[in-house]
Amino acid sequence: MKGEADEERKFVRWAANENLMALKMGTSVLRGLPDRIVIGPGAKILFLEFKSSKGKTRRFQDYIHGKLRRLGFKVFVVRSSEEAIKECRRVFGEV
Repeated sequence: MKGEADEERKFVRWAANENLMALKMGTSVLRGLPDRIVIGPGAKILFLEFKSSKGKTRRFQDYIHGKLRRLGFKVFVVRSSEEAIKECRRVFGEV
């Protein structure tokens, strides 16, 4: 598998082609936020955390991911662009 950054770039290109907004979240906003906020049709929002095949989320990421889920958001830890696309299609439908 390619590196995290390559997979994320591939996903961002796909999202742009599908008219989705895949916004990059930096640690300067809030430590532990997932890598991407994806905004789609019908004001639906999901969060994606990209990890390598062996990568694990850290404790503070788990805390923030849990908080987002309790607020009703969909949060996914994905290992490839294909997995990210699959989750988007599941949440947004065919866009």
